[in-house]
Amino acid sequence: MDRNQILTEIGIDIWIRSDEMGSKPDTPIKLKLDIAKQAALTDSSALQQQRIGQTPQKLDNGSSMDLLKAEVLVCQRCQLSKSRFRAVPGLGDIKAKWMFVGEAPGAEEDRQGEPFVGRAGQLLDNIFRALGVAREDIYISNILKCHPPTNRDPRSKEIDGCRDFLNRELQIVNPSVVIALGGVAIRELLQNDMPIDNLRGKVHKVASSEIPCIATYHPADILREPS
Repeated sequence: MDRNQILTEIGIDIWIRSDEMGSKPDTPIKLKLDIAKQAALTDSSALQQQRIGQTPQKLDNGSSMDLLKAEVLVCQRCQLSKSRFRAVPGLGDIKAKWMFVGEAPGAEEDRQGEPFVGRAGQLLDNIFRALGVAREDIYISNILKCHPPTNRDPRSKEIDGCRDFLNRELQIVNPSVVIALGGVAIRELLQNDMPIDNLRGKVHKVASSEIPCIATYHPADILREPS
């Protein structure tokens, strides 16, 4: 899959040169959002009834999330606690309709202590603009809460150590839909090892709940893909 196909999948605007399409220079081409198309399906009453949270929480969501973030910041469940600069808890509206979940914090996220603030985060912001929503209206998190050295793939023990954090985030936020960004997030959320191309374009369910989930590419895939 080439760069433009990946851009199309996650809804990034691209610019096509005039000699490629026979029109004036730098004509903006608005690419249709697969995410938006699929997420619209989650507005049905049937899917809404599948969401977590049909029973009241014992603690109010704000207090629960504050406690969760405090635990993440001092977590020492795995070796990443020794190499990280900062742990990176999820961020955003705890009443958000949409929850985006990536793989792990990168180097910039490790420095700032917030998810998706690096180059991949800038591309993710383009998705939000295309959806017509603000970043502060969405909840964003990662499978891992600490940066793996050299951006290596997360290890099983690290994912296991963070699983409780993610499950609690899902329970507190109780989103209408989860957007799984990239292979690691998709495998963990869906408990499915099938390739992304076989899973995208459909509405799945988060394995630990009945929350609708959409599988798509991670914004970082575009940065790694040659033009």
